[in-house]
Amino acid sequence: MADAFTGDVTEERQIVALVSAVADALGPVDVLVLNATGPQPEAPLTEMPWGDRVAQLDFFVKSPVLLGRAVIAGVQARGFGRIVRSTPRSWTDHLLVGPPTPPPRARRSGLLAAGRASSPRSGSP
Repeated sequence: MADAFTGDVTEERQIVALVSAVADALGPVDVLVLNATGPQPEAPLTEMPWGDRVAQLDFFVKSPVLLGRAVIAGVQARGFGRIVRSTPRSWTDHLLVGPPTPPPRARRSGLLAAGRASSPRSGSP
């Protein structure tokens, strides 16, 4: 079963409504995959307005945190689930030291680790 849901993932109220709409239609969110992309204007530092930089921060930093917070309580209550951030390998290749990391590992982010740290098995909220 599939359906389409819309909302501004940089606005907390819309995220809460979005997660609620998904749960009403399909059941609770067990896996949250953060793989969308937002505004990425390319301009020299001196030419890009600060508002454009803030939009990038909202999309790439704020929205994953708000989305994760919107689903983590349900994941913990059910005792299973995952939050995964899929990052293109090319974005992380320059960060690797030594031999390349296997692709599934390279796609995991701090959000996944944070999700594990607050997983139901850890007992922390």
